[in-house]
Amino acid sequence: RYIGDWSSDVCSSDLINEPKKSCDTTFDGRNGRTQQPFFYKKRVSVSLSLLPTSLHNPLTAIENCFRRMLLKYDDGFQGMLLAYDDISIEDHNNNQEGSSSSTMGGHGWILNEMPYIHYDVRCTVLVFAPSVGCELQGTVSHCFASHISILVYGYINSMIPSSEIRQAGYSFDHDVETWTKLGGSLSIAAGNRITFLVSKIHECDGTLSIEGIKPVRSLIVESTE
Repeated sequence: RYIGDWSSDVCSSDLINEPKKSCDTTFDGRNGRTQQPFFYKKRVSVSLSLLPTSLHNPLTAIENCFRRMLLKYDDGFQGMLLAYDDISIEDHNNNQEGSSSSTMGGHGWILNEMPYIHYDVRCTVLVFAPSVGCELQGTVSHCFASHISILVYGYINSMIPSSEIRQAGYSFDHDVETWTKLGGSLSIAAGNRITFLVSKIHECDGTLSIEGIKPVRSLIVESTE
């Protein structure tokens, strides 16, 4: 693998809590929803490939790799890395023999005369891994005739298409750029809280975005300032 990259191998025996299923979980968006939590914490084993300059302080170099992965989607974790802790460098020979013991005194190793130093690393990670069908809540950032934009946890971009909003009984008011419930009893505007079900999950270069269905407008209003 390349500099700072890690393998996507995560053994089930290393899990602290049961991991999320992948985002390809079969789900009928209009008849049901998944009940699994979308945050999970687990102990993982990863392989890092670093330049020889890492030898003077391997632990710092390894932590820098993890920092670059924060708030990005990773296939090995099947989600977005939010935090990491308790990093330890494993002994490669012990890992090959199936030993589960770990020490901070593990050493790097060289493979097939490649110019990188490879490290077997274990650490605890916190991952955000929504799946199709799970229920999320976010704050409306913008209303458009084609969709509404939502920020989930103040960071993750999400959207609900106009077809779903109309199906929920809303129509778009171009004058004030809000979605209004038929009869004027309720409206969706910037700052409103929205609960929705995840219908699609997109990933591009580590950036996660979400599409939703079945919007439910909360009566809680958050300031947009």
